[in-house]
Amino acid sequence: MAKRDRSISELKNLGPVTARLLNEAGIESERQLHSIGPVAAYCRLKHMAPLRITLVCLYALEGALSDTHWNKIPGSRKEALRGRVSAALRGGVKG
Repeated sequence: MAKRDRSISELKNLGPVTARLLNEAGIESERQLHSIGPVAAYCRLKHMAPLRITLVCLYALEGALSDTHWNKIPGSRKEALRGRVSAALRGGVKG
């Protein structure tokens, strides 16, 4: 069975403020978020609102795609995500 393409506001961990920011960044659906990935989505949001976007947002994006509460993501996965974000930001990637 094909996974349905839910709107951002329907995904776990993503509240109305994050959903609005993602929409402003051009990410309006689960399929789009999956396609771009949590790291690139986080980088876009961090570029848009650097003081407002924290690492919890990165974990929330990852959890939204895996239907997992952000604080249940294993530490090793969080570390890997942080490493990918650091590399992307050093390279000037904004998504």
